[in-house]
Amino acid sequence: MITKRLFLVLTIFVLLVPVVAYANTFDTWTVDSSPVIQKGSPGSWDDNQIVDAGVYYIGGEYKMYYSGYKSGYKYQIGYASSPDMKTWTKKGVVLTPLASETSGVSFSKIIQLPDGKYRMYYKNLYATPPYDSVSFAESTDGISWTRVGNNIINCNPATFYDIRFDPESIYYDANSNPAYLMIFGAYHDAKFMSGRATSNDGVSWTIDPNPVLIPGSSGQWDSYGAYSDAVEKIDGTYYLLYQGIDQPVAVSGNSNGHWQLGIATSTDTINWIKYPQPVVGVTQGFPRWSSENPSDPIVTPDGTKYFSVMCAGQYHMTSYDLVGMYSDIVTEPTPTPTPTITIPTTIPTTMITTIPTTITPKPTVTKTNCAKGICKPVKSNWFLAMILQIFNIEE
Repeated sequence: MITKRLFLVLTIFVLLVPVVAYANTFDTWTVDSSPVIQKGSPGSWDDNQIVDAGVYYIGGEYKMYYSGYKSGYKYQIGYASSPDMKTWTKKGVVLTPLASETSGVSFSKIIQLPDGKYRMYYKNLYATPPYDSVSFAESTDGISWTRVGNNIINCNPATFYDIRFDPESIYYDANSNPAYLMIFGAYHDAKFMSGRATSNDGVSWTIDPNPVLIPGSSGQWDSYGAYSDAVEKIDGTYYLLYQGIDQPVAVSGNSNGHWQLGIATSTDTINWIKYPQPVVGVTQGFPRWSSENPSDPIVTPDGTKYFSVMCAGQYHMTSYDLVGMYSDIVTEPTPTPTPTITIPTTIPTTMITTIPTTITPKPTVTKTNCAKGICKPVKSNWFLAMILQIFNIEE
């Protein structure tokens, strides 16, 4: 029997690593004061309009793909290159329309496949309804493109995407199931809205029967349109940049109202919560040009900002340029406070006993352990005996 209690004070070393918390500010955007790319000179393939842009880092440089329109001709897809996303050089056309694409082709999105190839989704444009279908081409260098999937998605007269289907927002994550998410733009009952589609291979798509983002109620800034443009996933939350408009709008997008950019968020890509006000547009004091078609955001070289390109045309004009748009990724990092653990540093004197300078081991004692009528010899633990002697504790 132990006649004294032994209080052991353990010195515990706890390694606590401060966690740096970054605050994403995807909802605060700054627009360049001048375009990064303007429409071409008279006679060039993009002398009338340049729209639907997207920026990607391919082949050691930034490539901006966009749709261009030449007066009297069809929309084509070309690109410009840049080492820093500030100075851009136009390179020319990479995809021309077929005869059946009566209004041309329009750029939508590029993703990189697991095998290293690049896949470009684009719209087939037609002069009469239904106005859109979706196809894709593939490339190994981002310059030479081969049509692979033609008309993989078409408008459906019995649905809300009966005359327009715009695959502006495609999010790809090889580790997700399904790997492909599309939030697409549609036009129905004289209003723009957004639907959702998913796919395992990016070719065969399952389209939700109902839109996931609809125009706001009467009097709101997006009462006639909530049209998907770009989607990004940040810390488990999806952020959707979308176009909203406050006045009746034609299927072409022409309207006397103001196109502005808003944000909606979701954790499941089905239920979306809108920000109450737009983040880019006349409401924020920006010039009265159409804030249309922002591209999928890309991280800037220093890793501190998102960069996006949007179509910007002077109010009530049909000539558009491409304007750069920046949003901070993070604020100054704020370390999470390290938890403090208070550990006693002294032992009460009543609990201290003098440790002898020499230790005389007690002889090994053979005891008898009897259980169920069977007795076996048991040797005492010499180490335990030594500890008990140090602290002058009797067994």
